[in-house]
Amino acid sequence: MTPSPHSVVIEAALNGSRGRDEHLAVPFTAPELAAEARRCADEGATVFHVHARDDNGGWTVDAGRYREIVRALRDAVPAGLVSITSLRPESEPVTSLVALLGALAADPATPPDLISINLGHITVWEPLSGATDRRRTVLFPNTYADITRLLAACQEYTIRPELGIMDLGFVSNAVALRDDGVLPARPWFLIELDSPAYGSGAQVAPATVANYE
Repeated sequence: MTPSPHSVVIEAALNGSRGRDEHLAVPFTAPELAAEARRCADEGATVFHVHARDDNGGWTVDAGRYREIVRALRDAVPAGLVSITSLRPESEPVTSLVALLGALAADPATPPDLISINLGHITVWEPLSGATDRRRTVLFPNTYADITRLLAACQEYTIRPELGIMDLGFVSNAVALRDDGVLPARPWFLIELDSPAYGSGAQVAPATVANYE
C-alpha cells in the first residue's frame, strides 16, 4: 500500500508492551490481534503494529509466534501494513532480532512490511512493586552497532524500517545515520513524543507543537 502525497496514515499500536494488569482486553494471541486490527481498520487504520507475546504474556522473539500473527493480520486486513517491534530486553542481543527477520523473510507470506527501530537507547525509571519512589532503571538498549545491523537486515530482506523518535536527541542520531549513508533514501519516521506521558519516568520529549515541528 502506497499512500498518496496527501494521505493521513493511521497506525494502530495493537498491544505494545502493555500487560493485562493495565487492561484485561490487551490482545496477546494471533486471533485477538487480528480481531483488533479488523476493528481498527473499520475506523480508518491502515498500519498495524504488534509485539508478539509468549504464553504468559511476556516478550518473545519466537518466529513461529510472529508467523502466526502476521498471517492472521493479513487475513483480517488484506490491504493493511504489518509492523513489528524491535524493542528488546537488555539481556537479549540484537542478533536475536536479525535472526527473526531472516526466519520471517524465508517464507514469502510472513515478512512484515515494517519494523520499528528506535534511534537510541530507551531508559525508564520506575518504582518497584508496592513502592512509590523510583528505585529501578529499565534499559531498552539500541547502540549504533545495533541500529545499523538492523538497518542492514531490513535492506537485505526488503523490510522498511520505521524509525522511532521519542526524544529530541534521537533526531540528532537520525542526522548522523543519514550522513553515514545507512538510512533509506526516503525514510519512514514514527514520531512517539510523550508516549508514555512526559514526566512519568521514561526518556521522552513532551508532545508540544514546537517539538513536532
